[in-house]
Amino acid sequence: MEHFLKELLPKLPNLEIVLNSRDWPQVGKYYGKWGPVFSFSKTPDYLDIHFPAWSFWEGGPAIKSYPRGLGRWDIMMEKLLNAQEKWPWEKKIQIG
Repeated sequence: MEHFLKELLPKLPNLEIVLNSRDWPQVGKYYGKWGPVFSFSKTPDYLDIHFPAWSFWEGGPAIKSYPRGLGRWDIMMEKLLNAQEKWPWEKKIQIG
């Protein structure tokens, strides 16, 4: 997140934001208003602002397996679903 925010700093006004780095949203809509909080996850029961994980953006910090990021999540999700169909649990071999 820091990588992308540093690029945006010259374009942003003086402001404060909250970035939630946990895997679950934080601002339940039934707890009253509080925010804005940018989060990696969101459900209809939360007011968090959905902020995609850095690993899906091209040009972000590299990870060894995907040096240019994972790319679009919808395409990655399709690949994961295809792999799931190809290798169902019943075909897996226990090792160790």
